[in-house]
Amino acid sequence: MKKEWTDEQLKKLFWQIEVAKKNNKNLLKTFEDFAKVNNKQKFSVRNYYYEKVKMFMQNKLLAQKFGINLSVHAKQNKIKFSQTDSKNLITEIEKQTAKGISVRKACYNLSNGDMNQMVRFQNRYRLEKKCNNIIKMPVTVAQQQLTESDVNSLFLGLLKLVKENAQKSAESKFKMEINETSNVLRKAIVNLEIKEKEMTNLNNEVKNLNKEKNQLITKIEQMRASSAIEISKKIGSSNLNKLKVFSQKTIKNNLQVD
Repeated sequence: MKKEWTDEQLKKLFWQIEVAKKNNKNLLKTFEDFAKVNNKQKFSVRNYYYEKVKMFMQNKLLAQKFGINLSVHAKQNKIKFSQTDSKNLITEIEKQTAKGISVRKACYNLSNGDMNQMVRFQNRYRLEKKCNNIIKMPVTVAQQQLTESDVNSLFLGLLKLVKENAQKSAESKFKMEINETSNVLRKAIVNLEIKEKEMTNLNNEVKNLNKEKNQLITKIEQMRASSAIEISKKIGSSNLNKLKVFSQKTIKNNLQVD
């Protein structure tokens, strides 16, 4: 049977929470201590506290009536399950299931009738029991029924999404092909520039060789001319004439013999 809360209990709970926050104490321990003293369940106390915080935030005059400082409670975030909380939750649920109560009903009792909290407890229980069957909030009949217009809208939306994905895929493929072609062309240009530099170097080498060749020919001609001059100086002009006459006679005799 659900136990009613008195105004004094409400004030005392909020006062103890304020003290705990000021002293940086664990709120879960505060809920548990309050539950033991006032013969209530820890999870029920926690649910009641957050429910009243929400109510007071919507009705600040009522909060003032109870002498509650909302600035202390407004920033309170939802407390996550600790390892100890999960263990205590499973213990409380299994105490009730041992009496023939279903898990769902046990979670409902512990949540003090809060459906969202009930689902949260039930999911935590299933998770701790390593069950993948996570319970979701029930879907209403209105949510289950889809009109023909809704179906058509969903189909058109899906078709649009498929077209967009196909277009993006084609654009991505085209960009990849362009990048590959650009890389090949870039490499070809680099290779061409290297070949051009090699050809330029070869042409320069050929020019240098031709220049050296011409220089050697000129040098040889100069050496021949110098040698002829030196020989003529050594032989003298009279000897040259005698040599010339001797050569002419030799040639003439050879002709007569023939």
